[in-house]
Amino acid sequence: MAKIDGRVTDKVLSLWKSKGKTTVLKTTGLSMMPTIEPGDEVVLRHIEGDEIRRGDLVTFKVGPEIVTHRIIKRIETDGKVSLLQKGDSGPRSFPLPAECVVGKVIEIRLKSGRDAIPMTGLLARSFA
Repeated sequence: MAKIDGRVTDKVLSLWKSKGKTTVLKTTGLSMMPTIEPGDEVVLRHIEGDEIRRGDLVTFKVGPEIVTHRIIKRIETDGKVSLLQKGDSGPRSFPLPAECVVGKVIEIRLKSGRDAIPMTGLLARSFA
């Protein structure tokens, strides 16, 4: 999994979501390579589960971990939304409830210091 530093707490996430701001988190895992490498930073915007589309990069809170993966498919069952997601370098996908969503990646800041990659519009869809 492309893991985000686990020191981010539930209270901080809740406060951030309520303010509607963006936040920057540093990644540590390998599952989103080559799109996101360990040490890259992701800029997140809070988003509700029903706003997420196929191809979006989304950050989830899964137990104590914060994980960023790509959305493969939205699944609606009995009025509840789940998101089928997987890392770019991983072979398996699995669903998570939309309530686990922390935010959508709107920009990737490369650790190399090269230009940031905006993850909005047509450019973002070309990565899907």
